[in-house]
Amino acid sequence: GERVSVIFSTSEGEHAGGVWLSFESTKEQYWLDVCMSRTDLPTTPPSARDKVWRISLYKSEGVRLNIHCNDVLVLDFVISNSVCNFNSYLSHFWSRDVEKIVFGVHDTASDYYKPLPPGQETELEKAVDGWNVVAIGLTIDHDLEAAPLQIRTDSELGSGEQ
Repeated sequence: GERVSVIFSTSEGEHAGGVWLSFESTKEQYWLDVCMSRTDLPTTPPSARDKVWRISLYKSEGVRLNIHCNDVLVLDFVISNSVCNFNSYLSHFWSRDVEKIVFGVHDTASDYYKPLPPGQETELEKAVDGWNVVAIGLTIDHDLEAAPLQIRTDSELGSGEQ
C-alpha cells in the first residue's frame, strides 16, 4: 500500500522525529517516529483523491504537531511522555530543532513538496508552480518550525500500489 514517510533531523543530522501517513487500509492512519505506532487519524480527511498535506510543528508550549489535509485539520497532537509509547526517547528526539527533512525509502505516496512561506498558513496552495518533485532519500534543508511542509499525494484508500 501507499504511504508518506518524512524523517526529521537537526542541522547536524541528528534524528528529530518523523511522520508517517498510511493509505493502506479503509481509513487514513498515521504514526510518529520514536513516539507511537499506527493509529487512525482522529478526523477523516476530505475524500478528494488529490490531496495537499500540511505538516506543522510548534514548540512555543511543549511540542505540538498539526497535520492539515486540503485545509482541514486532521491531527492536532501534543507530543509528551504520557502519550508516547517510547517515552524515554521523547526528550532526545522531538525536542530537537528540525532543520532538515528526508522522504524515507518507504515513501510511495509523496509526489511533490514545497515549503509554505511564513504568514501564509491559512492559504491552500492550488498552483502547480513552485512544487518540487519528491526525491526519496535526499536531505532537504527545511526549518519545520519556521514554515510548514506541504506534500501532494494522489493515493486512494486501500491502494495496493507500490
